[in-house]
Amino acid sequence: MGSGTRKMGIEKREKIAGLLLVSPWIVGFLLFGLFPMGVSGYLTFVKWDFLRDPQWVGLSNFQEVFRNPIFYTALKNTLIITFGSSLIYLVFGVIIAAMLAKDYLGSNVFRAIIFLPSLVIGTALAMMMQPVFGNGKYGLLNQVLNLLGLPYQSWLTEPGQAVWVIVAMSFWFLGSGVIIYLAGIKGIDPSYFEAAMIDGANGLQQFYKVTIPLLTPVLLFQSIMGIIGGLQVFDLALTLASEFKTGGMGNENSLATLVFYLYTLAFRDYNMGSAAVVGWVIFIVSLLLSLVIFRLSKKFQLFGEEESK
Repeated sequence: MGSGTRKMGIEKREKIAGLLLVSPWIVGFLLFGLFPMGVSGYLTFVKWDFLRDPQWVGLSNFQEVFRNPIFYTALKNTLIITFGSSLIYLVFGVIIAAMLAKDYLGSNVFRAIIFLPSLVIGTALAMMMQPVFGNGKYGLLNQVLNLLGLPYQSWLTEPGQAVWVIVAMSFWFLGSGVIIYLAGIKGIDPSYFEAAMIDGANGLQQFYKVTIPLLTPVLLFQSIMGIIGGLQVFDLALTLASEFKTGGMGNENSLATLVFYLYTLAFRDYNMGSAAVVGWVIFIVSLLLSLVIFRLSKKFQLFGEEESK
């Protein structure tokens, strides 16, 4: 009885110690995760402008958002940025990482050169790019087009072009993804590549048959992070739109994104209810896209397992 009681006491103390260790995370999740989600969910059903007391309006906020064409413009731009930037990170990130994976003279220098630009924050990058993509003769890129005999382009004012400027800026942040891919490639057992060489596989075949399948977990992680990052694009759009000095989201909302639209509703129009609806749309879209990636990844993981055997 004595030994059994002591054993139960030890197990109880271990459980208490475990709860104490995870309690900071639990408290943090409740305060900064679950509680804000609950408040945001409540705000979707009320009208509140910071000054007056919230008034219950039911589904009016949802109707207001979903009937506004600006919402669909912001959604379209956000999805273009999300898929465009994710594709850049995946394709170019993996290729550059594979090129930098081999150790040769100066390889560390090239890795640093690729990584350093990603340390620049989005606001600073957008400020640097404003004169590059300026309209008319004032834009550096338009001056290059003029030298080539090509017409000027309205990079930031044309609704069909402005969003692609943000997608192009994704190349600037490529370095952080390259480092993660590089770590994944370095973690692959060299014996796989040696076996592929013995079987007569060239460099391209090794990349497709060995590197890509065994890099599937990293590709999955980067895909989800790219989706989350793309759906949260805000600072680039806000800074580029500030050039117009209208307080809006660019010419004809050419730079509108979901987060930018949320910001405009909340802190320009003081419509917290509609802003909360947009916030939940961002959450649901990111959740659905992540689930799609998880579903698709199962097929690629099976392919990787078969190829690596």
